[in-house]
Amino acid sequence: QYKGVARFSSQDLMLPHIKAKSKENVIEAIGQHCASAGFVEDGAAFVKLLLKREALITTSVGSGIAFPHARGIRACGLTLAVGTVKPGIKENGESLSIFFVSAVPMQTSIFYIELISKLANYFSKPENRKKILECSKPEEMWKIMVQIGK
Repeated sequence: QYKGVARFSSQDLMLPHIKAKSKENVIEAIGQHCASAGFVEDGAAFVKLLLKREALITTSVGSGIAFPHARGIRACGLTLAVGTVKPGIKENGESLSIFFVSAVPMQTSIFYIELISKLANYFSKPENRKKILECSKPEEMWKIMVQIGK
């Protein structure tokens, strides 16, 4: 039984070095992967909600990190997928390189706030961002994620 951030994710949802030319391409790749891995029921609907939310206002929080999310989605529970992009995607003068994509079913909203808080705190440190960006395999990323919020 995992604790902390790992309760809401899986090694299957770690996506190092996504090849994409835009933030939207990254979000689409991660969203579709969540569905193909069996964590989200309808990949197309999930991606549509993610992009709709992102169009309202960016989920970028600085330091190269973005938190795209879709609320009210049919998923097996609160789900977190992590993708990295090297080099980063340019947006508003910033280079986005770490994407934490979440499916947030209605009943899990309170856990989502806790999850984002732990991720933001951990990855506010440059050395932690560097560690995850250097990962080339899902299992390397997963080793980092299971340590957050234990």
